[in-house]
Amino acid sequence: MKFSIVFFLFLSSVFSWAQEKSKNQDSETQVLRLEKVDSYYDPTIDYSIFTGRVTDKEMEKNFFKIYSRNENVKFFRVGDSVEFKPLNSEGQACFGTVRNVEKEGYFVLHVKNFSQCFDRDFYFRRGTLLSFDAKILAQRVKDASIHRKQLLQRKTSYLSELNDINHFVWSYDQQKVLLVGEYDQKILELEKAKRKALEQLALRKKESFVLQKELAFQLDKIDHDLQYYRVHQYNMTPDKWSFDQDLGKPVEKKPDKYPSHRGRPACARAPR
Repeated sequence: MKFSIVFFLFLSSVFSWAQEKSKNQDSETQVLRLEKVDSYYDPTIDYSIFTGRVTDKEMEKNFFKIYSRNENVKFFRVGDSVEFKPLNSEGQACFGTVRNVEKEGYFVLHVKNFSQCFDRDFYFRRGTLLSFDAKILAQRVKDASIHRKQLLQRKTSYLSELNDINHFVWSYDQQKVLLVGEYDQKILELEKAKRKALEQLALRKKESFVLQKELAFQLDKIDHDLQYYRVHQYNMTPDKWSFDQDLGKPVEKKPDKYPSHRGRPACARAPR
């Protein structure tokens, strides 16, 4: 029994140490993985300025499809305002409105008037390289960075929870052995307490038999003493007549009844 308890305690300590070490390694791995994947927001960079190239156009309705290697254009929303002009141009900028955002860096732009940024004789062809300035995009990038940090925190929480579940699944057999050993130890302790309680109960019964006999003996002795020390009522009148007769003193015949001293007549008194 002592060997099983010692073995259970040793196994429990070894398992706890291994589990804690594995958790620490997994936590360090998660931190390194998140640091490699995450690209933090840099407030010193102006995310509103980027370049794009015209890939398709519809001159009648002034719709243009733009491709940009800036992957942040995915944060555009329909209705966002954009300023643009030809690359390296010092003239005024034209204003456009985002009508659609597609995958892989494409978005559709609608422009009402080109006269501000292009000459009338300028041919707006496909492949034209444009310089864009979108203040709304900078704000969207900042909001996206904040949201990404929240997602990273949520991911870390989920990874930690998944790590605990994986530890439980992988160490199920070990935990089962530990749990069985723990309850076996409790059962042994309960059986020991049960035997001790039964022994105490038997000892109490034995002592009760002795005390029962002693109390019965004492009660019988008290009953005998009560009988001995009982005070009886005693009438002295018939005894005095008998004593006088035994002494030879002149006495009258023994009356049938002896009245009390108070109601006794004078003639019934013995002469002296």
